Amino acid sequence: IQGVTADKKIKNTTRVLYGIGQVAVNAKDALFHYYFLFFFNSVLGLSGSIVGMAKLVALVFDAITDPLMGGITDNFRSKKYGRRHLFILIGVFPLGLSLWLLFSPPASLSTGQLIVWMIAFAIFTRLSLTIFFIPYISLTADLTDDYRERTLLTTSRIFFGNFAGIILGIVFVVVFSANLAVLEDGSLNRAGFSGMGLVGGVVATASIIIAFLGTRAHIPDLIKKSEKTTNVVWWRAYHEIVRAFAKPSFRTLSIGFIIVSIMAGVATAISVYMATFYWGLSSEEFIIYVLSIGVAIIPGALLAPGLTKILDKKWAAIFSILMFSIFYILPILGRTFGLIPGNGEPGLFEIVVGFTFIGQIFSISIMIVTEAMMADVASEYELKTGRRQEGILFSAVMFARKASFGLGGFIAGVSLDLVKFPTQQKSESVEPEILINMGLLMGPIVFVLCLIAGFFLLGYPITRETHARTIEALHAQRAI
Repeated sequence: IQGVTADKKIKNTTRVLYGIGQVAVNAKDALFHYYFLFFFNSVLGLSGSIVGMAKLVALVFDAITDPLMGGITDNFRSKKYGRRHLFILIGVFPLGLSLWLLFSPPASLSTGQLIVWMIAFAIFTRLSLTIFFIPYISLTADLTDDYRERTLLTTSRIFFGNFAGIILGIVFVVVFSANLAVLEDGSLNRAGFSGMGLVGGVVATASIIIAFLGTRAHIPDLIKKSEKTTNVVWWRAYHEIVRAFAKPSFRTLSIGFIIVSIMAGVATAISVYMATFYWGLSSEEFIIYVLSIGVAIIPGALLAPGLTKILDKKWAAIFSILMFSIFYILPILGRTFGLIPGNGEPGLFEIVVGFTFIGQIFSISIMIVTEAMMADVASEYELKTGRRQEGILFSAVMFARKASFGLGGFIAGVSLDLVKFPTQQKSESVEPEILINMGLLMGPIVFVLCLIAGFFLLGYPITRETHARTIEALHAQRAI
């Protein structure tokens, strides 16, 4: 077994084209994470708990399909497509179609039928993403063994994905701004959400095709699966995950990943509510708010490689998590104790945008560093077991991220019900006491989850030096 870039750098063109594939994930996230709860709760009138439960139901299917997809792609053989590329290609059109249909329920549906539609296409969306994404992200470990190159590959993915996600977010606000208009009966206008889904679906489809074409030439040279992997049937993926969980590196990273993802799920699902209702941003201010998040991608993408050049990835991740938690909770504490201006007063908008911008920089760094850490875990696992199981290992962590994100969305939905947040209401009609309670609940939840995630990552054992020894031993094995 050998790798195309085990001993040389990856071309910038390859990094860019590979990274563009992440756009499909963030196009889905821009719709699914930011607007799913808002659309079905505030626009269509379903309770927050029911919408959150729909996400969890879809995740039950992810629990089955993600590891299976990992096992299938690890064990697949094709001279033309290698282990990964056929499945990347298969996932092209189903993901785009599912995104469009998810936000296009017929107006004639009853409440029960609407719930079924919501759950069915939430499942379809996640299944389509699994088919493409598990093989795609496994290429991070296949393309290179190098400690720093894996961070740069992950940086490319996160940069292009998040940049596209923010651009889409701005397009959704500017082009489809009528979605947030209040009708005569007091409800929010549902017109245009289907267009949002269509745009997101088209962008997702195009990005997958670009990533497929951009990495296809490397198929003959990608790191191949080992002979031991050949003897592991794909449906034993769950057993392989249990075995991997016994390894400290996989266990600590997975748990930290889970907690970070729960935090991200809570913060993301509630973000539109916080900006629109809690901070009372106008439509124009909201556009700038979203744009500031997009601009933060650039320093965030620079920060992660810079931190990992100075620190081991573990400490870079922990530092980024702690800094994000601080910049997330400080404005909420300021509002709670009357230390910052009230809604509509001079200076508030600048404070909210400033703290959000800095927090987003560290959020991007968290994503880049933690995902790059998993590629190093895959190399360590191969050395200890003799099996290349990138697909299974990445599927376990990616499912943990999706499941935890869904759990975070569920927590956010239940929290809205707990504070008795009204559905289908204008921002100025929500009682101040409800908004205060929302901040008092959501701020500490995000902060504490960040602290817990950092605690678990303290046990992650892989350093730059141990990884170098692992790669040296793997090269010696592959040369035999």
